[in-house]
Amino acid sequence: MLEGVIILVFFMYEGIIINRHNLDTPVDGILPVSGGLNVNSPTKKFPLWQIFLILLGAPALYVFIFVISGVSFETFSNYAFLAGMVVEYIFFGIVLWFLRRAGKHLSDIGLVMDKWPREVLLGLGLGVALFMLSGILIAIMESFLPYALSREPRPLWASLLFGFALVTAFAPIEEIIWRGYAVTFLRQHLNVWLAVIIASATFGLMHWWGGVALMVETSIVGVLLSGLYLWRKNLVANIACHFMSDFPLFLFMLFAA
Repeated sequence: MLEGVIILVFFMYEGIIINRHNLDTPVDGILPVSGGLNVNSPTKKFPLWQIFLILLGAPALYVFIFVISGVSFETFSNYAFLAGMVVEYIFFGIVLWFLRRAGKHLSDIGLVMDKWPREVLLGLGLGVALFMLSGILIAIMESFLPYALSREPRPLWASLLFGFALVTAFAPIEEIIWRGYAVTFLRQHLNVWLAVIIASATFGLMHWWGGVALMVETSIVGVLLSGLYLWRKNLVANIACHFMSDFPLFLFMLFAA
């Protein structure tokens, strides 16, 4: 239900009305939703500089905010989600601008309402599995890689703000940028494996504040989420999966506050 509301808000913002005719008609080199991106289309390719501006610019701005904040790394790490939320809002706006300049919409990268209840249920189920897998991965990574994750309780306001960020930024925007936008348009220039690796590695860079262990773990998670996107060709499942995998963290922060 929550994911449905989020997705509906994005569609209202984009002014997209999708029906069966839209889904069966190729648009600007994009195949119908069931077919994904046609990488062999003669349509003009999305510029690589725009893709890498997003993928590298977002973590760079994240680091810049830390540098100018004047706080210790430990303090910043504890509340990094605040800066992350702002960074993702900014770069989501840039992605929308790039898409509009190219005459495209969020529907062209997989954010569509086609059979969304099924996609949400699938994503939520996979999200539970991803949460458990992530816990195992981070435990393994922390055993031999540097990490900076703090498990100290945060104030109630911080926990509630994290929940807000999860709903409005981390689940939807990260999937739109690092799966829908990055994987789709990198595939116009590169093979699918290289596109997934680059998108996932830069997704890991966004988690630099948690140390090398978290960057490696989130890069692996990024590969899995990219696989889900390539399988479903619909970001609804990804958003639901991402939300559910992070939701237990929100509950932990909330009840530990």
